[in-house]
Amino acid sequence: MINPKNRIELIEQIRESPELQQFWDEKKKKFKNEERKKDLASYFNDSVAKEKLEKFFKLWKKQKIPDEKWSAFLRLALYNYDKMEFMYNQTNYLLIKHNISDKDYFRIKLHNSFCVLPDQVYELIMFENLCNKFFKIFKLIERKYSFDNQSREHVSKKIHGKTDWMKTLKESKYSTPQYFQISSNVKEFGLPENILLGFTIYKIFEIVKKYDSTDKDKKLSKKEHKIIRNIEIKIKKCMDNFPHRRVLEHGKTLSNHNIKSFLIKDVLEKCKNQKNSFQNNAYKLFIDWFDDFTEIHNKISQKRAQSSYMNEATKDFDTMFEMWILMELYDEAMWRYGISKNSQMQSPYEKEFEFLINGNRCVLEYDHRREVSTSSDNWATESRPDYLIKCNGTPIAVFDAKNTIAARGEPNHKVLGYMMNFECDLGGAIYSNVKSTAKSERVNESKEKKFCNYELDLTNRENHKEIVEKIFSDIEEKLILKDSSYGR
Repeated sequence: MINPKNRIELIEQIRESPELQQFWDEKKKKFKNEERKKDLASYFNDSVAKEKLEKFFKLWKKQKIPDEKWSAFLRLALYNYDKMEFMYNQTNYLLIKHNISDKDYFRIKLHNSFCVLPDQVYELIMFENLCNKFFKIFKLIERKYSFDNQSREHVSKKIHGKTDWMKTLKESKYSTPQYFQISSNVKEFGLPENILLGFTIYKIFEIVKKYDSTDKDKKLSKKEHKIIRNIEIKIKKCMDNFPHRRVLEHGKTLSNHNIKSFLIKDVLEKCKNQKNSFQNNAYKLFIDWFDDFTEIHNKISQKRAQSSYMNEATKDFDTMFEMWILMELYDEAMWRYGISKNSQMQSPYEKEFEFLINGNRCVLEYDHRREVSTSSDNWATESRPDYLIKCNGTPIAVFDAKNTIAARGEPNHKVLGYMMNFECDLGGAIYSNVKSTAKSERVNESKEKKFCNYELDLTNRENHKEIVEKIFSDIEEKLILKDSSYGR
């Protein structure tokens, strides 16, 4: 067993362990509902579990955070890892979709460290996907490379091609010729599209070598290392199979220049000008693909090594859940109303964004600390809800993300307390259940006040959309009631 470099690699080793699988199969027979984590906690702490998982327990002790329990870490590895991967991919996807991290890093405070998104691992996954598209295009190009027929003159002892008899007789001084002046058509492959192809091969290889140098310091994760090795094998195969060595060498020379340099732009422009005349349609796919490659090449080649968001999230899973919900809310608000302001989303602490609902200026605040009155009407003096919606400066809705399937009494009462403190008419707890109904549970509702449990099924993408839509529909409903109360 290789010593894991970080907590993610330890989790992967635990999940792949035959000892754990055997232990797990034995224990699963003892209960029907796999969501009974209280029972599982006792299983993880019994003597059998400690004995079978002792080697992992020792490795975990070297990487544990203060006050972390071994049973909690095992539950993370067995139950929540798939959820983490989903939240990780979806959060990164939505950030890229809305260009939130395009001009500046999207920073997140996790436990005692900061992470930026998209992180190195996710961008490397994107790079791998882009490379795989290139490898498919390259195979199509291999079937028929672009070329020009060019007429070239040369001397030959045999007659073939087109013979220039006047020049032949003149060179032989009008005696019986021993050599013939021949002009023949030669295929020329040194065209802009083939040169750009060679350039791209070496630019991909350049990124591989960059990560190789990082790997010498043992900074790459197991997943990153695997991705780089796969790309390296395939790009070297492209080099070996490229039949026109002179063209490939030209591309290699150009690869010393920046991908956005004048020289490369000139070659690309020539390709685009003759894009519609390519006989092999794969070249058209390649030129379209190159724009995406340019964008991600700049990001990867300029970004320094950084902490893995997935690894840090193992220390603060709740914040990861909150961040994913924030991006789902942002995505829905963008689709419904458009976002009017999002500069505060770059803040590592109190994030927010603005949008308009029927002319009302709305702000969604994430993790803002708010001072409240200490009067007897308030339940608590400290109020820091996960999400607070304000309309024209007045709080109208408050929500908390609850990454748990435990008893709901305490979390729900906490949100009800926020509703009283902020005098909101709408509140809710957003739960992450592995299996749940797609409908929100109405706990307490009157004409003026409404509280809901919003249950997210992480195995069902349609459920996420339905629940987030329900949240905004509830917000709109309360806005209509508030407007009507003012006689509007």
